[in-house]
Amino acid sequence: RGAESVVDASVERTYQAARQAFRQLSITEGKTSAEQDSGEEKRELEGKTTDRDVTVTVKSQGKGAHVSVVARKSAVTWDKDFARKILDRIVANAK
Repeated sequence: RGAESVVDASVERTYQAARQAFRQLSITEGKTSAEQDSGEEKRELEGKTTDRDVTVTVKSQGKGAHVSVVARKSAVTWDKDFARKILDRIVANAK
């Protein structure tokens, strides 16, 4: 449905890289959430373009962060290419 990767950066740095990617790709930021459970950190960032809903989830994984990006066009269609483009931007921004 989307794209995912492990980034060699902290959850905070990766989350900020996702916000930067949203600005670069003209995605309007919406709801955000953060939670911590048994030492594992998880952050979520939601946004919109004119025709897509985007959700980025960042979780701590080892010394880095696991990132997953979903770009939904409707309840039953996803834009995997756009999700990959967002993920590539996040990875580049997190370096």
